[in-house]
Amino acid sequence: MLPWPAQTQALSSTRASWRPLAVLFVAASLFTGACSTESGDGEANAAEAESDPSGQDANGSADQGNAEGSSAAPTAVASAGCETPGAPAATLAKEGIDSDGQRRWWLLTAPEAATGSDPVPLVLDFHGLSEGAEFHSGSTGWSELAEREGFVVAFPQGSGRSVGWDVRSSGPNPDLDFVDSMLADIEARYCIDTSRVYSTGLSNGAFLSSVLACTRPDVFAAVGPVAGVTYPPDCDPGKAVPVISFHGTADPLLPFNGSVAADALSSITSGGSGSTTSAPPGDIDGDGYPANAADWAANNGCGQPTDEQVAGSVVRRSYDCPDGAEVVFYMIQDGGHTWPGSDALTAEGIARIVGPTNMEIDATELTWEFFARHQLAA
Repeated sequence: MLPWPAQTQALSSTRASWRPLAVLFVAASLFTGACSTESGDGEANAAEAESDPSGQDANGSADQGNAEGSSAAPTAVASAGCETPGAPAATLAKEGIDSDGQRRWWLLTAPEAATGSDPVPLVLDFHGLSEGAEFHSGSTGWSELAEREGFVVAFPQGSGRSVGWDVRSSGPNPDLDFVDSMLADIEARYCIDTSRVYSTGLSNGAFLSSVLACTRPDVFAAVGPVAGVTYPPDCDPGKAVPVISFHGTADPLLPFNGSVAADALSSITSGGSGSTTSAPPGDIDGDGYPANAADWAANNGCGQPTDEQVAGSVVRRSYDCPDGAEVVFYMIQDGGHTWPGSDALTAEGIARIVGPTNMEIDATELTWEFFARHQLAA
């Protein structure tokens, strides 16, 4: 299991120690033509960046794994919104709710298929530290995929000066309260299949998705952390939670085999070049994020993994798991701290900070194919 270092433990109670990462996404905003649209929220907002989902793995076929149940279509569990359909279709509409005395908000995409009385899945996609929902929603391609496939996706906005997420898995956590309130609001207005609610996210958002798997295993049918799958020391879901995750072996900010690259972050904040792409490739059988994926496999009652080279620079580690307990870990050889398949962070100035983005696979498409195989048991 990845030991949560001092920086990560501090993040569990405050985001102050992670503020150096703010430079990363502020810079990303500049390179993608950002413009601030809200004041007082602390987010680094940016114009949307196009994503190019392929819908296939490197072999030209959908990612395979352990599907839950039989080939018969599972029964949907309708939310309260199914009783009074009529909520409008939306594309990245800003919605909000009061939670723990603060006004919190998210961006919502709900295609026409989500406005009737037939329950549809819901995906939550959490941004990285200081990235903000607006930039993140434009970089992952989940909104376009939701409109194409007919499900709802929400991009929640964190809080704080360097906008991010509280990733404590025990004790009071206002961000977990916000997630609960947001889900209740969406499910009350739209016809959601509450047995098919999923969470994904990047970096700090990947941490939060991992925490949701620990603390809300009866709410989320599967999670998909990108560049940050964790298994906190106090994680105890009490059941199997399907997990698909991705991590670059040369991630310069959250190194593949653990810890946080404090020297690289210091270089960025001190006005240095921010050139961090020389991080040595990680050991795919070592500690850190491979061990975190292995911890989820152990939680799920899985057996030994099988590694398959699915692209020139991508190894897919699939564990031998019971039905409905699938664990898959994509190891991006020489990959950076990015979202595979998205060109949002490929500009030269940003790539010097986050490392290279792998374009051989599409993390969004692969994650959706994984999610579509999993549903909470009745």
